[in-house]
Amino acid sequence: MTLTIELSPDEVQRVKQAWSQGVDVTTLIHRLLAQLPAEPSIGLEIIAEWEREGVIGSRPEIVDSESHARQIREQAQQRQGED
Repeated sequence: MTLTIELSPDEVQRVKQAWSQGVDVTTLIHRLLAQLPAEPSIGLEIIAEWEREGVIGSRPEIVDSESHARQIREQAQQRQGED
């Protein structure tokens, strides 16, 4: 696969520094990719935090969250129309 990217001057310096230490760009990219999680984790981290804080499940009276969100959005739009 061929990939073309624009690098900032700072990034260029870092690549040059890696070269000076004998690390080629391919190896550098492989090292960076190896540090990434296999799957996106931001959403999972947010959900885990919400579960720890008791946010998830804190409103048992809301049975259908999509319907509830739609209702709140409609109410907000009606208020905006009144202004």
